[in-house]
Amino acid sequence: MSQNYHYSRKYLIKKYVEKAEKIKDIPSVKNIEKDPDMPSYRTYKRRFGDLDKVKELKKVRDRFKNKNKIDKLICEFCVKNPRNCDRDVEECKKEADLFLEFQNDK
Repeated sequence: MSQNYHYSRKYLIKKYVEKAEKIKDIPSVKNIEKDPDMPSYRTYKRRFGDLDKVKELKKVRDRFKNKNKIDKLICEFCVKNPRNCDRDVEECKKEADLFLEFQNDK
């Protein structure tokens, strides 16, 4: 999108949250810059400064930070070789849930 537009705070936050939901992660500079439907990262930086300090984004950022920590742990304790694994971590989490349910039933 062109940088000549004046984007409202609400619009910028909405686009950031939509991007986070789409990629299921905290959008990086690269994610933002490569998306033609998003204002540039420079626009975010000029408007907000440090995105970590934007209170309206805290909830979505915390959610994906926690998700990423869980994903990393799932891979870390995987019985397969995590470096060569091409499985979707969401599938692995489902299996982990089944395992935990089974363990709790004992």
